[in-house]
Amino acid sequence: MARYVSDQSPILKSKLRAGQRRLYLRFIIIFCIVVVIGALVYFVFYTDTFKIKKLEVIGSRRIASDAVVDAVVNTMQEVSWRRWFDRDHILFWLLGEKPKGSLGKLPIVEDISIKIDAWERTIRMDVRERDLFGIWCTVQDCYGFDRNGVVFASAPVSIGSLLLKVEDENDRLIVSGYSVLPDRRWIQNIITTLPALIANQFNIVKIKIKELNLREWVITVDDGLDLYFSLDFVPESLNDILENLRDRLRLDGLTYIDFRVPNRIYYK
Repeated sequence: MARYVSDQSPILKSKLRAGQRRLYLRFIIIFCIVVVIGALVYFVFYTDTFKIKKLEVIGSRRIASDAVVDAVVNTMQEVSWRRWFDRDHILFWLLGEKPKGSLGKLPIVEDISIKIDAWERTIRMDVRERDLFGIWCTVQDCYGFDRNGVVFASAPVSIGSLLLKVEDENDRLIVSGYSVLPDRRWIQNIITTLPALIANQFNIVKIKIKELNLREWVITVDDGLDLYFSLDFVPESLNDILENLRDRLRLDGLTYIDFRVPNRIYYK
């Protein structure tokens, strides 16, 4: 015969009370977790505990410190999660990778290193700026470039005679932060060639880059003599060759000297 249990059964009441206790316990646990998470979020994001006390830029001479900081921050914010933090929050700087080496958003900066003291909440940026080596002029504009041939600033067309100037016959786009020539080896070959001429007292009046498909460049010295070179190489023992030519020939009677063929010299 079936046995029925009344709604007022002690067993049923006990089970209901146990279920309610578990429900209340879960609620309390969840509430505590939410409170703890909320407190942590407030502590991390909205108190001054993680706020930077000092940020300094060392080594910037021709550019404002604020411009350096802005360029670094903009670069770091390209990583989306960093936008959760303000720029004056130590975790913004402490977590993830930091810019180092050259700074693409600020071509004048050749090298930057960032040092972080999390305990003291200080940031130090050590900057090395590019030094102007010469002026590179195309058909349209002129640009300043450094010893590595990297463009980092616009420049006036008219400059003093003490500064190296290169005339580029090619009508092409020059981009700041990149090499003035499509092949970095070409500009290095030019820069490597110059000391030999200076050592042999060739007074450089003009440097001209011919059409790039010719891969050649020419130096004009003060007596009107043109020296032709290839962009692809530096003549071997150039210093000795120039010294020998100066001893053997009357250079003021020559029109040009051609070094464009490896191990060969032509002159007229």
